[in-house]
Formats: sequence, C-alpha cells, structure tokens
Amino acid sequence: MKNRGVLECAFIFSALLFLSSCAASNSNSNSFEKDTFSGTLRVQRQFGNFINASAISIDAFGNVYVVDEGAPGVYKFNTKGDSIRGVIALGKEHNQFDEPKDIDASLTNSVAIADRNNHRIEIYSKDLIWQATISGHISGSKIQFGYPLAVRASSAGNYYIIDGENKRAVSIQPENGSQQAISLSGTTTGAEMNPLSLALAGNEFLTIADANSHSLIIFNNAYLPQSRIRYNEIHNIKLSSSDNIIFAFTKNTNIIRVFDANDLSYKVSYVLPENLNHAVAMFVYKGEYYILTKEKVIVCSKE
Repeated sequence: MKNRGVLECAFIFSALLFLSSCAASNSNSNSFEKDTFSGTLRVQRQFGNFINASAISIDAFGNVYVVDEGAPGVYKFNTKGDSIRGVIALGKEHNQFDEPKDIDASLTNSVAIADRNNHRIEIYSKDLIWQATISGHISGSKIQFGYPLAVRASSAGNYYIIDGENKRAVSIQPENGSQQAISLSGTTTGAEMNPLSLALAGNEFLTIADANSHSLIIFNNAYLPQSRIRYNEIHNIKLSSSDNIIFAFTKNTNIIRVFDANDLSYKVSYVLPENLNHAVAMFVYKGEYYILTKEKVIVCSKE
C-alpha cells in the first residue's frame, strides 16, 4: 500500500509537471519567422529640422512631440507639422536637458521625457511647461536608477523606465516613492534581462525588447510574463504602440512589424520608402505613420 501511495504521488507530480510545461509552452508559442508584406508606405508630408532626433510621441489631440539629443531639447508640432513650442537648452536645471533619449505624450495632461545624463524623468504639461521631476540619483531614496533610455507613463500613475545604469526595467510610482523591478523570475533586481526598448499598449500590458533572450516579452498588469517570441534583430528595434497593437521598427532594414499586444501574435509588415534615410523611430496616429529620422519627421500612409 505504501508503494502504491508513492507511485500515485509520483504520477500526480509528473502530471503536474507536464501540464505546467504545456502551459509555459503555450504562453511562448508565438513566433516570428518571416515577413508578410501588405502594400507599401507612401510619403505624404514632412516637417522639422533636427540635429540628432531620438524619439517621437503623439498625444490624443494629434500634437507631435520630438526629443533631439543634439539640440538638446523637446519640440512640439501640430498634426500638420506647424511648430508650436520648443524647450531647448543644455544643462541640469529645469527646462534644460543632457542627451534626452525618449518621450511619452500618451497621457491626457502630461509629457514624460527620459533625460539620460541627468538621471531623471522630466514631466511637462502639454504646453511644455515644466511640472515635476523623478530623480534616480537622490541618496537615500527608494527610487534609484540612472541613464534612463526609455519611459512610458500609465493612466494609473506608474512610470515604466529602462534603467540604463543597471540594465533593467522598473516601475516607479512617484506619489508614494516606490519602485519595483520588472523581471522574468520575480527577482528584485531584474538583472536577468537587458531591456533595450519598451511599449505600453491600451490594455496596460508592457512589452519589452530583451537583448539577453533575443525576445519580445509581454508582461501583464501584475508584471508577470504573459507571452514571448524570439526576435533575432532585437538590437536594432524601437517599440511603439497604438491601442492594442505593438509596432517593432527595425532600424537597419527600415521594416515595421505589427504584433498583437495581448499575445504577440504576428500580423503584418511594412517597408519604408527607399529614399527615407536615418530613420530612428516611428509612431502611428489615425492610420498615418510618423517616421522620425535624425533630421525630420516624415509622415507616410499605406497605399
């Protein structure tokens, strides 16, 4: 009887392991193997005059925001490309920047900028009036990060950043001064990943481009891995989102790949026009593709 009990326990344990393996396999079942192109993109208009632009974002009203590392600073344009305002200066005071790397204007009333060499996230109003600072280098603070490479803001008040100094992704809640590392295993350091880019979709799921695993990984609202796909060109992509769609722009090939933000299932690919050089990022707004080069914004539509 004892042997029978041992055998039954062993069988149950093996079955649980099998089911767990199947669940893990299913959560990572999506893959990207080859491009399926659907039409081409055609240039409609262009605007801006930048030195070394690095990121672009568009708010709910169609205003376009661009950060320029070379100026350094941030510019605001309307959808037609008319210049509205700019905040340009080198330094560490408010309204000054040192190699700004990323920008997110998705929230209704604020714009977040990753100010890399000042180790901070600068928060501005839609009119580019300084509002607040999230500093990563204050001694004794629970919020600790450096050289931020990317930033996304959620409607719940969280800011997701890529901490370039420690090679990790973190969630920051500035109202209560808390910080949490986002990781595959739930570790407090998040050190098993090397995030290069991130996007926050309409479902509030976070997609991270991870160099260590050469993968795109979706984390759900509890920061648990939801889906993962292998992506060989991980070092050359810049992620963005629109509603529940993730766009992975591959800079060295000028290809835009479209994925579902719920499970990373691959949808379709688009290639940029041949004469479009030095593209570094892109953003989709109302069916138009705003392609950012180092020098200008080029607006394209699908044929």
